[in-house]
Amino acid sequence: MSYVWPFLVSFLLTFALTPFVINLAVRSHAVDLPGERKVHFKPTPRWGGIGLFIGILGGAVFAYFSSHSFHQALVKRHLDDTAAIAGGMLIMLVLGILDDLKPVSVKWKLFWQIAAAVWLIILGVKISFISFPAGGKIVYLPFFISLVLSLFWIVGITNSLNLLDGLDGLLAGISTISALFFFAIELEKGYLFPAFLLLAVSGASLGFLYYNFNPAKIFLGDSGSLSLGILWASLTIVGTLKTSITAVFVPLLILGLPILDTLVAIFRRFGKGKNIFVPDKEHLHHQLLKLGFSQKKAVLLLYLVTGILASVAFFLSR
Repeated sequence: MSYVWPFLVSFLLTFALTPFVINLAVRSHAVDLPGERKVHFKPTPRWGGIGLFIGILGGAVFAYFSSHSFHQALVKRHLDDTAAIAGGMLIMLVLGILDDLKPVSVKWKLFWQIAAAVWLIILGVKISFISFPAGGKIVYLPFFISLVLSLFWIVGITNSLNLLDGLDGLLAGISTISALFFFAIELEKGYLFPAFLLLAVSGASLGFLYYNFNPAKIFLGDSGSLSLGILWASLTIVGTLKTSITAVFVPLLILGLPILDTLVAIFRRFGKGKNIFVPDKEHLHHQLLKLGFSQKKAVLLLYLVTGILASVAFFLSR
């Protein structure tokens, strides 16, 4: 029963707070207007990340005080991880809030993403070793390699999820599905700290999805997609990436859609001689719309693909 509470508390907090965030965003003019690169047709509030952040944090805090197993796991191993993840999310949340009000330049966004990643690495959220299933051999990585891998992973995953947030309910739904599968994997392996946090992520994402599914009453905005992105990057490092070299395929599969979409976008823009950081309207979800899918059908199809990939990852992890 203790596993239900982080999910439920995060769900209820996000569900209850989001209407207030909608009003706050409208009053603050943090509104996404229709445009050539947009798929919505009416002004829609942003800042969905505010309710999501509070919901996830609230679920984690509740789990800490209500669950003896989570409390023990946190006290013994993960106090620094908690501070690092909360701090990294807060940096991305503030960056996203500002960007949703007035666009921040690509250089500054990348600077603060790297700064948040460095914060995480300094407090120990980093890829520091690789373990091999056969014989249980562990190879500790040199400092420079660990630093580069960790930076690449954190900044890469953060931007992947940010790019995926292009249709109503897409990122929130995929985050809900992915978090539940990740929870099952981490729980089975005995990683209680990321398992409880993943329950909070799934609950908060589902609570937000009620307002974000087509037609959306509010968007995640950069405040939500960036903070969710760095959270996912962190959770994979403190969870699955701490096990064995084969475990890297688990997050790659579960987060396969955003990762693949980002790689294709980079090669596509590079091949056309365009700046890889300049957004376009050629992502996977845009292609589905061009094929005649409605927003709802496109999103539901991508939910299905995520579920299939996550199922494969679950059996691979076993």
